[in-house]
Amino acid sequence: MLESSPLQVIQADAARIDIFGRRVLFVVLFAATMAGSLALAALALSPGGFGMIDITLLVLFAVTLPWMVAGFWNAVIGFLIMHFVADPMVTATEEEHARTKRKANPARTNWCHSNKAQQFESVASSAGTVRTVRTAERARLPQAIEASSPPGNG
Repeated sequence: MLESSPLQVIQADAARIDIFGRRVLFVVLFAATMAGSLALAALALSPGGFGMIDITLLVLFAVTLPWMVAGFWNAVIGFLIMHFVADPMVTATEEEHARTKRKANPARTNWCHSNKAQQFESVASSAGTVRTVRTAERARLPQAIEASSPPGNG
């Protein structure tokens, strides 16, 4: 069993707090946008009175609105990350490794015991920073492309 150093434990706690903060921010933005959009839709439907058709339209709008709101805030947050963070890939990929392992191990165990496991290769990379892993992968890319191309097409 691998042991965690005190620094790794502190980093995991900081990552957990960071993830929690991001989730809370997203929920607040999501809820505020939902409430505001529904209020504006109700206001737009109310000038001639609020009848059954208006209520039906508002309910149907409320059913489809969560996907639009989630997509909107994902796009805005992605835009902000891509334009104002020095290395967006680090932000997108550095998550809590213990949580990822905890969720992946049961699935990997079940998958390894299936009769399909011999047809696949599973690789987990944690050999350094995102930048070093990306550099190593780019160096191996030509060999991978050559190995995967059919014979006689090179």
